[in-house]
Amino acid sequence: MYLIAVLPQFFREKSYKESVELYQRAIFTQDPDDHGEFDATMADPNYLLLAKQADMYREGGFGLEKDPNRAGKAVLILLME
Repeated sequence: MYLIAVLPQFFREKSYKESVELYQRAIFTQDPDDHGEFDATMADPNYLLLAKQADMYREGGFGLEKDPNRAGKAVLILLME
């Protein structure tokens, strides 16, 4: 019974708005990591992060306004890479 009462404190609400901001920060970071590398997205290449951003803008929701124009701009950036 106690565990059920405590669990909600450990779950965060889904936020596309916050996710987009974090993806932007990861894509454009110029600070070196612990190993002197500058690529903050070694595990997830930039094109995957941009594609996910485009999906979030296309769908909207979870605190993010639906914006097909901005989704298209993310796709254009993908095509230019």
